[in-house]
Amino acid sequence: MRAIRGGWLDVAIVGGSESMLTPGVLMAWHGLRVLATVKNGQISNHVPFSKNRTGFALGEGAAVFVLEKENKRVGKKYFLSGYSTNCDGHHMTHPQTSTQRKVMTACLKDAQLMASDMKYINAHATGTQIGDMTEASSIESVFGGANILVSSTKSLHGHLLGASGAIELLTSISALDNNQLPINSIEHEKDEDIHLHLVTAENQKISQLQHVMSNSFAFGGTNACLIVSK
Repeated sequence: MRAIRGGWLDVAIVGGSESMLTPGVLMAWHGLRVLATVKNGQISNHVPFSKNRTGFALGEGAAVFVLEKENKRVGKKYFLSGYSTNCDGHHMTHPQTSTQRKVMTACLKDAQLMASDMKYINAHATGTQIGDMTEASSIESVFGGANILVSSTKSLHGHLLGASGAIELLTSISALDNNQLPINSIEHEKDEDIHLHLVTAENQKISQLQHVMSNSFAFGGTNACLIVSK
């Protein structure tokens, strides 16, 4: 994005992919105590922001995008209007609200938008106790009482690690295309300590959706935030 803005590139192919579901990888993640519990052979409680969440399920996937200079292609147009990244270097697995707040605020500034302009955020939230709570607090501090809906699609496709950002951006663009947001949870009770307006089957249809934000907050406090606009 920055290379295209700066005139270094006209077109770029970007994306993310992940294929790592092997016994060794699963054991390594299990050792970090971040995977959802398994009951009767089924993964349970892996819905982000839910009351009894226990972690995430791993998945595999890929998504690829073509970024071009503005006005080069005829037809539907979506603009990668905002981007920001930072790293707090605080802790490998314990995120910080302040740094997440800064990356979202910087992304809004880069897109020349106000918090009130945003109607939907695809959250990074993985389903871990501390991770979800920290991001919820960060979103609340940036958007306050703004009428913004939030969901994390990891309850549907799992945590895709290196492919997560790309798949979740694709999901966000699909929401722009259809004016229908991806739901967060189907049948799980929301954590009462999380004060976010989560996307459900009842509120997923939204009119005049112009911008979507996608968060990716990784190990070690490495954060990235994207905004796509119609």
